[in-house]
Amino acid sequence: MTNLSDEQAMAKLARGLATPELDSTSAARIAEVARRDVGQGPPKRRLFEAIVVVGLVSATLVWAVFEVVEMLR
Repeated sequence: MTNLSDEQAMAKLARGLATPELDSTSAARIAEVARRDVGQGPPKRRLFEAIVVVGLVSATLVWAVFEVVEMLR
């Protein structure tokens, strides 16, 4: 493989893709949203959801362990 810059490599890959059938206003809106979201990281909601899921799974695991211990007595 030759030594291409990232921009040249992306342009080479893009040549093989089908062109989207979007009007210019839709394309501009999509590009604006993409530029706004780049570099922002995941939303805070995803961290909250992960914490809730960990809490629910942990509580279920603790309950299951207590039930098994109770059955073995």
